[in-house]
Amino acid sequence: MTQPTLSLLSRLWLSEPDAKTLVLAREAAFPGAGDPAELAAAWTDLFLLNVYPYGTAFTDLSGELNGPAAAAASRRYEAAGYRPPELAGTGAPDHAGLCLGFLAHREAGGREDLEFLSWALDWLPVCALAVGRQPSAHPFYRNLAAATREVLLTGPPAPACAPG
Repeated sequence: MTQPTLSLLSRLWLSEPDAKTLVLAREAAFPGAGDPAELAAAWTDLFLLNVYPYGTAFTDLSGELNGPAAAAASRRYEAAGYRPPELAGTGAPDHAGLCLGFLAHREAGGREDLEFLSWALDWLPVCALAVGRQPSAHPFYRNLAAATREVLLTGPPAPACAPG
């Protein structure tokens, strides 16, 4: 499989894929990009009922959404001018799709945010692993999880210690 872009991965994590997004997925040689109705139901089953794609679900001891890490992500988005419409439709700003979109936004502007990347690497690969291991996950979403891990783990190295 050709490595998909952060932008495409962001779209696939954020919502059920529409026909246009599936065309992009097929162009990226993304396996399993089939029927939009089937994938919409599979997305709902996976991300609304089984694996919560939020950083705090994986890093906050309470497991509650919208904790301090989510607030920090929101401040970082605002400071970088990242204001996607999906921000209003997710449960928290530390949604996997928003985080991937932020990394794509920074990349498109020719800027890196190694501190944010380091934080994302603390939980996003584990979230993707949870998706891949979810027994009811559609193969398309297992492929999404594997592609996300690959893109994140083969990208630029994160610092050993986040800059202050």
